[in-house]
Amino acid sequence: MLRTLIVFLFATGVQAGPITYSVVVNTGSISGQSGNVDFQFNPGCGLSDPAFVTISAFSSNGTLAGTPALAGGATGTLPPLVTIHNTSGFNDYSDAFTFGSFLSFLVKLDGAALTAPSGTATAGSVFAFSLFNSDFSAALLTTDTVNGVLVQADVDTWGKVTITNFGAPGTTSVTALPEPDSASLVMLALAGVALARIQKFQAIIFRATTPATSVSRKSRPLKR
Repeated sequence: MLRTLIVFLFATGVQAGPITYSVVVNTGSISGQSGNVDFQFNPGCGLSDPAFVTISAFSSNGTLAGTPALAGGATGTLPPLVTIHNTSGFNDYSDAFTFGSFLSFLVKLDGAALTAPSGTATAGSVFAFSLFNSDFSAALLTTDTVNGVLVQADVDTWGKVTITNFGAPGTTSVTALPEPDSASLVMLALAGVALARIQKFQAIIFRATTPATSVSRKSRPLKR
């Protein structure tokens, strides 16, 4: 029964919904160099369900210029928070940056494309994070020779997210963080099943160890 519930929970989309990734980049090899950080979230070629990303907890011992360039559905400033909606063909946030030895941030993918896919979308959406030199003529610390992307997250038409780390060896880590609501739902369901099984087991033990009692006809009081 427990195994059946676990399969059911996963099959019915307990894990579907918003997902957050922690991204950490070792920029020691380009420390002191001037460049740019770039975040994009764009729909595919076709009809995409609405979605957005939020970029938060940006941290580094490098220095952002603080004069970002925004395009399309991008709003906000780093720090503290940037939101990028997939509302146009090109949705981008970039800012000049003097690299330190590291940078890190959280990126959360959310919206109807992940929480309630329409089933009619013909294309997904793509989040891309890149590091560039000062004039955007060269991508940094990446093995992606086509688009210069460092970290990419593809949202398909059913809300599934596929993450790709293009970082040069030893430079970039990407870790998925559990969403509290989904994790709590799974834990609550499993706890309920465990409690039910314990109660059933206790009932079986009680019946097995309790002697049967019967009332003798001779012991009954006579009715007057």
